[in-house]
Amino acid sequence: MRKSLAGKHTSFVSPLKRPRPSDETNELKSPKNSNDNVQELKQKIKTLEEESKELASKGFTEERHQLYMDRIHRYNETKDLASSLLGRLAEFKQCTVRQLYPDYDLDPDDD
Repeated sequence: MRKSLAGKHTSFVSPLKRPRPSDETNELKSPKNSNDNVQELKQKIKTLEEESKELASKGFTEERHQLYMDRIHRYNETKDLASSLLGRLAEFKQCTVRQLYPDYDLDPDDD
């Protein structure tokens, strides 16, 4: 027995030891549960297809989504660059970035 960090004695458990197959894994292999899982997945696919059609009817398309994601990506890159430049400027002026915010009309709470 060894002492754990909490001070209790515990048996050593090898991190390389394989877990024993539990009843859960055996249940998952049974044909009944397999059919249930297939039915659940088919229902989920049907629901997702309906949601997709509803979004498409409202004008949401995959292309529009991709454009939106590209714009967010560009915004984040620009914001990161500006933050980096402010950091370098603060280092040059030997002050904190937050102290530069009023000089550039920046809101310190705007992240």
